[in-house]
Amino acid sequence: MGFRKTSITAILWSYADKFLKRGVSFIVALVLARLLEPSDYGLLAMAAVFLAIGNVFTDFGLGQAIIQADEIDDKKCSTIFYINLATGIVISSLLFVTSGLIGDFYNEPRLTNIVKIISVTYIFNSVNLIHGMRFYRELNIKSLTTLNVISDVSSGVLGITLALLEFGVWSLVYQRIARSFIYTILIWSKSKWIPLLYFNFKEIKEMFHFGIGMFGIGLIQEISSYADTIVMGKFMSPTFIGLLDRGKSFPEFMKNTIVLPLTRPLFPIFSKIKHEPQRLKEIAFEILNNLMPVMFLGYGLLSVFSEEFISVLLGDKWIDSAIYLRVFSNVMVCSLIYGVSTNLYKALGKKKVLIYLIIVEKVLLLISLLCGVFVDLRIYFGGLLFVNIGVVGVVLYINNRHVKGNWWRYGKMLIYFYICTIGFNVMKITILEYNYSLVLLGFGCLAVFYFSFKSFVKSTIVSVYKIIAKYIGNFGHLKRE
Repeated sequence: MGFRKTSITAILWSYADKFLKRGVSFIVALVLARLLEPSDYGLLAMAAVFLAIGNVFTDFGLGQAIIQADEIDDKKCSTIFYINLATGIVISSLLFVTSGLIGDFYNEPRLTNIVKIISVTYIFNSVNLIHGMRFYRELNIKSLTTLNVISDVSSGVLGITLALLEFGVWSLVYQRIARSFIYTILIWSKSKWIPLLYFNFKEIKEMFHFGIGMFGIGLIQEISSYADTIVMGKFMSPTFIGLLDRGKSFPEFMKNTIVLPLTRPLFPIFSKIKHEPQRLKEIAFEILNNLMPVMFLGYGLLSVFSEEFISVLLGDKWIDSAIYLRVFSNVMVCSLIYGVSTNLYKALGKKKVLIYLIIVEKVLLLISLLCGVFVDLRIYFGGLLFVNIGVVGVVLYINNRHVKGNWWRYGKMLIYFYICTIGFNVMKITILEYNYSLVLLGFGCLAVFYFSFKSFVKSTIVSVYKIIAKYIGNFGHLKRE
């Protein structure tokens, strides 16, 4: 199969994977949200912080090094496998031992046993990582899709059953453990790759240098992603953390359904053509041109109709999470530009660019978070929005230097999205309050949006209509190899 056809197939199956996987997770989450309380989700979110951060340590970035490497053999994979296994056991043991300290930190005794039990997932994740990365390297997303869906459905049924039996937060804990266990069994059976009784660190030394850079980036990203839960969990109630988590989850669902299916296979695709800048640019522009209208529509609707969305899907007991849904919808609309760009940097081996970018971004977010917790939460949410917009601006500037092209047009599109969203939100609020002067302001914002961006508006319908056909028939203008 030629590179063009392989790439298209990988992206289409990546979409199928995320639509099916996230669709199952979405339905399960809706059912569980009606059966459980916000405090149950808050407790799991606190425990999941350490699970996510620990997962970064399980391979020290060597999984991504497998994808980026020009050549890889069973001996190198076996060496990396044993490193992952040893690291997973160590991290699981450390989390088990320190579970009491975690419970004391949050002043939540229930967390101690939750962390102890959930720590076993580190071991499962460490022994299935190499198998998954081998599938990614081969762009065999179809197999991963099947395994993910089976694992999600099975663990989802278990979680709902336990929730009906009034297991409370433990239904979420056992669901997560079951998911990791089932996926590990399935991927070993499907891959049929068994590690050799072989270990030689010298053979992966070059890969380790690349991997350690990816490890540093991943660690910073994971810690910052959960920084709000770590810090706020100390000073806020589990109920608040649960509301925040649910408000964030739906924009993340859209991000995982639209952005990740593209950005996930982009790294191996870009890595294979990293010496062809023209093809890199064409693929990146093709994705942004087609997906940004979809992103704008989805996140715009979530932002404007956040209260209605929460009330209908989760129920009135979750209505206080609507404000967080609105904030994170406006933040995560930046994720497509960011995701495409960072995969370019990884494929091109520009670790320093990624590290500097991420460090500056995360430091600014941490400052706004601390100000939000100790002064006013509005400072944090405002900082979250402005930092993400600023990072996109920096990313577009970097792209113009390393991959020549008209990247700034995507920044303009983002500005017009915010103008439109503000206009609709003002209209919605003021119509309900009969403040007609602000209604005029809302119409004014929409007018600015239309006249500045009308060509993009006209192309949106065509782009959405042609998106599947375009990927199948003319993805990135790639030539058959």
